[in-house]
Amino acid sequence: MNKPLAPPCGGIYVHVPFCLRKCLYCDFFSIADLSLTPAFLKALSSEISAADPGLLVFDTIYIGGGTPSILEPADIKGIINGLFSKFRFEGSVEVTLEANPGTVDFEKLKGFRSAGVNRLNIGVQSFQEKNLAMLGRMHSAEQAHAALANARRAGFENVGLDLMYGLPGQALQDWTADVESALAHGPEHIACYMLTVEPATPLAEEQRLGRFQPAPEGDVAELFMASSEFLAACGFLHYEISNFARCGAD
Repeated sequence: MNKPLAPPCGGIYVHVPFCLRKCLYCDFFSIADLSLTPAFLKALSSEISAADPGLLVFDTIYIGGGTPSILEPADIKGIINGLFSKFRFEGSVEVTLEANPGTVDFEKLKGFRSAGVNRLNIGVQSFQEKNLAMLGRMHSAEQAHAALANARRAGFENVGLDLMYGLPGQALQDWTADVESALAHGPEHIACYMLTVEPATPLAEEQRLGRFQPAPEGDVAELFMASSEFLAACGFLHYEISNFARCGAD
């Protein structure tokens, strides 16, 4: 008699809604009032305690935002411990934390690793200062390189990063240079996101006022195809429209 198949494990997402400032293109919910952090953490703890786990089984935790790396390692540890005490997990649980390069140094990354985070996703977006300025990012290219290097020093064996393409004036060689800079750090995962003008964002207002013009669709398509072909040649699996991973890291 065939045994019934066990239901697949699920994933838990925790949204930390704080940012030091809002990026021009971002339409995710976030606030810059960090004084609300203690109240948020208390409310999150209460929500976890009140949850009914039922028969659900999980194997991943993803802490995103916002900028969850604004929190201290002790805060992240408290969130992770709360989830493990409430919900049922199986196997080798992947615990991901999103990080902004401008909010982490080696000691903080080491603290996150000790807190139970075993996968780090770093929002680089670009290694070029002109692009970071255009996007309204708070970190520098130097900080992006440092965050990736420090992640390895802190003990992270699974590191991903985000890049953005389709920026105004972004030539093919500029985009290729960003991808090559990313590969130099040996990440397990690279996400390549197209710059999109979302409603009710500062970038949408810039477009309305005529101060921003999206890149032509043909140019954007060329950048997308170039990164897809280049990363495939470097051993990355293009497993989802924006996501590329080394074998086993998808």
